[in-house]
Amino acid sequence: MAPLSHAHQRTWSINRFEGPSASCTAPLSLRLRGRLDPHALRQAVRDVVVRHASLRTLVDEVDGVPHQRVLDPDQVEIPWQEHEVTEAELPGRLRAEVRREFDPAHEIPVRAALFRLGEQDAVLLLPLHRTAADGRSPGPLAEDLTAAYTARCDAQRPPWAPLPVPCAEDTLRQRDLPRGDERDALPVELDEELTGEVRQLALRAGATVSTVLQAGLAGLLSGLGAGDGVPGASPAGEALLFQVRLALRDDVRPAFDPPGLTVCDEPVDMGASRFDLFLNLVERTGADGTNRIDGVVEYATGLLDRDTVAGLVERWRHTLRLWVAAPDTPIGALDLLNDRTALRPWPGRGRVADRVTGTIPGRFAAVAAERPDAVALVAADGAGSWTYGELDRWANRIAHRLRARGAGPHRRVALLMERSPLMVAAVLGTLKAGACYVPVDPTGPRARTDLLLASLGPAVVVDERLAEEALDGDPSSPPDLDGLDGGHLAYVMYTSGSTGTPAGVEVTHRNVLALVDDPCWTDGAHERVLVHSPQTFDASAYELWVPLLRGGTAVLAPPGNLDAARLATLVAEREVTALWLGSGLFDLVTRHHPRSLARVRAVWAGGDVLSPAAVRRLLDGDGTPTVVNGYGPTETTVFAARYPMASPDRCRDPLPIGEPMAHSRLFVLDDRLRQVPRGVAGELYIGGDGVARGYANRPGATSERFVADPFGRPGDRMYRTGDLVRWNHDGQLEFLGRADDQVKLRGLRVEPAEVEAALRRRDGVAQAAVVAREDGHGERRLVAYVVPEVPDADASEHVEKWRAIYDSMYGDTAPHDTGIGDDFTGWNSSYTREPIPLSEMLRWRASAVERVRGLRARRVLEIGVGSGLLLGPLALETEAYWGTDFSEPVIERLRAQVGADPRLKDRVTLRCQPADVADGVPAEYFDTVVLNSVVQYFPDAAYLSGVLDVALDRLAPGGRIVIGDVRNHGTLREFLTAVHHAQRPGDEPSAVRAAIERAVLGQTELVLDPGFFTEWADARRDVVAVDIRLKPGPSRNELTRHRYEVVLHKRSSRATHLADVRTLTWGSDVHRLSGLEAELARHGGRLRLARIPNARLVDEAAECGVPAAAEGTPLDPHALETWGGEHGCTVLCTWSAEAPGWFEAVLLPAGGTHCYGGVYRPMDTRARQLANTPAASRRVSKLPAVLRQDLAAELPDHMVPGDIVVIARMPMTDRGEIDRAALAGPTATRH
Repeated sequence: MAPLSHAHQRTWSINRFEGPSASCTAPLSLRLRGRLDPHALRQAVRDVVVRHASLRTLVDEVDGVPHQRVLDPDQVEIPWQEHEVTEAELPGRLRAEVRREFDPAHEIPVRAALFRLGEQDAVLLLPLHRTAADGRSPGPLAEDLTAAYTARCDAQRPPWAPLPVPCAEDTLRQRDLPRGDERDALPVELDEELTGEVRQLALRAGATVSTVLQAGLAGLLSGLGAGDGVPGASPAGEALLFQVRLALRDDVRPAFDPPGLTVCDEPVDMGASRFDLFLNLVERTGADGTNRIDGVVEYATGLLDRDTVAGLVERWRHTLRLWVAAPDTPIGALDLLNDRTALRPWPGRGRVADRVTGTIPGRFAAVAAERPDAVALVAADGAGSWTYGELDRWANRIAHRLRARGAGPHRRVALLMERSPLMVAAVLGTLKAGACYVPVDPTGPRARTDLLLASLGPAVVVDERLAEEALDGDPSSPPDLDGLDGGHLAYVMYTSGSTGTPAGVEVTHRNVLALVDDPCWTDGAHERVLVHSPQTFDASAYELWVPLLRGGTAVLAPPGNLDAARLATLVAEREVTALWLGSGLFDLVTRHHPRSLARVRAVWAGGDVLSPAAVRRLLDGDGTPTVVNGYGPTETTVFAARYPMASPDRCRDPLPIGEPMAHSRLFVLDDRLRQVPRGVAGELYIGGDGVARGYANRPGATSERFVADPFGRPGDRMYRTGDLVRWNHDGQLEFLGRADDQVKLRGLRVEPAEVEAALRRRDGVAQAAVVAREDGHGERRLVAYVVPEVPDADASEHVEKWRAIYDSMYGDTAPHDTGIGDDFTGWNSSYTREPIPLSEMLRWRASAVERVRGLRARRVLEIGVGSGLLLGPLALETEAYWGTDFSEPVIERLRAQVGADPRLKDRVTLRCQPADVADGVPAEYFDTVVLNSVVQYFPDAAYLSGVLDVALDRLAPGGRIVIGDVRNHGTLREFLTAVHHAQRPGDEPSAVRAAIERAVLGQTELVLDPGFFTEWADARRDVVAVDIRLKPGPSRNELTRHRYEVVLHKRSSRATHLADVRTLTWGSDVHRLSGLEAELARHGGRLRLARIPNARLVDEAAECGVPAAAEGTPLDPHALETWGGEHGCTVLCTWSAEAPGWFEAVLLPAGGTHCYGGVYRPMDTRARQLANTPAASRRVSKLPAVLRQDLAAELPDHMVPGDIVVIARMPMTDRGEIDRAALAGPTATRH
């Protein structure tokens, strides 16, 4: 048996884990007309299978590892069937046969079936599995079949020559195995004229015809919303990354041309698609010399329908025609709309309506004059009601008082008032004074209120007291408003801003009147409209002005936010006929209080994606309300589109946002501001009289979002929404998502960037990301993720904490309880919390001793000597052994033990001092400095660097620093995940992820990426070599899985550098240990193996959700080291910088130097976190509570994140942007 090739291994894995698939079949189907010899044909098929070893290869699995096994010719049984069928039955029989799946472990990758339709009419079908065939295989296969059939008809064996390449590289073998869906196919053709023009374009460009066709397809798909990088494939390679394929082949039919038969292709509808879209084309030359390109387009029916594909083909032809007519035009600049796909103007789109005239106070005065005694306002809490006449006189008095204080046209009045009849009078009075009103929440954060007022510069700030004072003494007639027109500002409504500060949207009188004049309000449903939205939310403009400017009644809810129960009660008691509900509140009311809406005639809902289930609940219940999915940004004056539903059959999933309001014009445009075809995604732009003036005092933002309207009057502008939408075939607009990160919460727009900016302004925050997530009840809320800013670590506090721990651990232990180096107190397993088995600790200690002993150490300084685990076995082999430790009880205990042994008394020196202090320790004296299992207690990487500098100064030239038991930062998450699963095996994945992030931040021990040591050494001229290796030994515990050892060699050492040793990849170049000896000999006894899956870490990596990206069989480093010992070579195992779950091994002749450099090959460390900061862990744990308190003082309640999750690092995309999709969801444990 032979190992699988790189591609065959991938193919086997897909077939094994996804199961067999009919899409893995490549059929050769030939129509045979004439006198056929079935026996000779069957023999010929067998001859071909015998000739090609790949057609008689099975895949066996031994211990989970696949191998290919080529059957001997006499072992091969070729499946052969013969059937009598009719012409009508043939397509179905062919389809059924090609959809029969292959089992590569038990059957060869080819079958044969002969379908006879008459005496001289038959179809030969050869289904081929794609492990042995690709799209080009039928050609050589048919040629061989012709030779074999011709020979067998003459009772001869085929006279062919041996194959020129071994079977493992046979051209019939395919590199990849795609997997597909149910599919269908349509014919496609480029006529002679277009084919010729495409040929000429290819010739001028120095490209192939296939390249032109594929570029046209890619340009089309990009223009239709597939993005700038469209993954596609040509016949040379098929990979799972490709969803679209275009294949163009010459008109070379399979060369099966036996005597006595006329042969042509027989189409086969496989019913399975290897790609979402596959254009399978042939370039043909007719008998008259004309050229054309034709073929079929296959498509996955689960993704595309027939009309869509037909339209796509037509647009592709249209794109090619445009391109050949203007070959110098960039393909992205071609207009994809043609006569068949051009948008016809649906109602409201493309129509420029007459300008709305008048002002809000003028319109209100007219209504009040016509209906002075009609009720304008009703307090829902029963406080009273006000007629139009009373409200008009009330507002006039306020207007006079405001004019006296400086209010007037082009001036702003800030209204710090809660919802009340007095607030309505103040709003109307402001407008009657000629000014515009700016609602400000009086209960909001003081800092935000101060920010708004400072940016506004209002002429007057109105609160409850000032408004009440204006009710007495001033004339009740309106002030003079000469010069006020529809272009003046009516209000400024502040929304969340993407730049980090709120954005004030300036709305004019014309904007509001355009909304009010929409014919949709003429059905009488808005007689009594509930006013309950926050006055700082633009829905309040609908709630006030639609009833008050059309003679209806505004029903005012009490101040504050209403819950669903209270709102339902008010609607029923006050006989509300129309209201607005945010999508979340709409869902709650229809779920728990649907009967409260039975007498309501119109429910406008939205602000976020509206639930179809909630709409159906209401429409299926009592009453006859009309539900309207209302859509519109604040910048287009409340509503720009609507989708009314009066019956359940209008309720779709997802719900459209509908057609334009009368004052709006909607355009779905590409990035060149061209309209895109129906069904194609684009960005929504809104024109018309509802488009606001812009953003207050922000000309840059205004020019970015309010752009020139190329479809309207000169000077018109349209608003760029940032919403991705498309027109469906019914002329309704469908919402697809956002082109940016903006979200809606409780109907209020929130720019996460504003919240992120507020977080980044806080002390202790380095990075921040804010996303919207749904909780268990389907409610959306903000979740903030912050990476803490690590201040200068309080190193002394951290060191003192560990000193106290060790003082306590060893202070009460009698000196002679154990021998020197035999005390393993405190060495407990993190997985079980139980002591690590003594046998494993002894092996661990023995390997550490051997590492130092192998360096021929004579004068040793051990920093952090502890209980003498290394001193005990090594001191007698040295001339001098110095030990330091920061714990006085530890030193005193060890000093007593040393003093009791006369052999040690004169060669061992012990001192109590911190690791970074060198007092009393001779410089350039020691040949070896040891820090074994001690650096994890250092407060940060800077402290470790200082200690290493001290150690380097203590070394004599040619000496080395040995750092043992270093915890690996690269495998920290795998380790913590395994510990969590061991201690809390039943936790949900989301809970585990959040717990791991907290554990990473809460680490009180220093963990280091191997790259830290190479970076440290690169900055010091005295260091000539860095030798980083995995922990040796057969044990599988946290010490061997997640720790490593480092040797830093000082100048004057003669180093052997290994970075450039010949590298082979495990699983690709070398598959098993049995083949390693030959490779080693071939490369002169020096070899590096890379990308070896570390068998010690496989299970923990799987628990952590890390994919096994390497293709080779996992290997234990100890097994490789044992193999080296048995074969007379030295094996140095180290981490792989490519992935923490891999390792590398350098194999060398035995007996070499003890000074190696370049064992570990670092990658660019600039983008990697090389160490944590244990000293900061305590401060980080308090960060969420502090941040929440700070944000509450600056932001409105709905913008304060419901959860603040502290993470160690922000996930990033390949483009260097925050990968928001990769942020783990918060758990029930809230910060």
